[in-house]
Amino acid sequence: MTDEQVNVFSNRLEQRFRAEGSWQRPTVTSEGWDVQRLGLDQRDIEGLAGLRWSLVGVAHGFGMLLPLL
Repeated sequence: MTDEQVNVFSNRLEQRFRAEGSWQRPTVTSEGWDVQRLGLDQRDIEGLAGLRWSLVGVAHGFGMLLPLL
């Protein structure tokens, strides 16, 4: 793409996703870039919630405050 085409494309993309609440804005990269997801999927989130629930249970079982455990 030429520089002008890149600028036109970038401007159109910016106008489309400028609206409030559009946090899921796509990313456009050049050749040779590796795109990685920055976040957790539902399974990872549930696993972390389960670990926290277990930690709270252990703290309660020993009669300790959670920050002290």
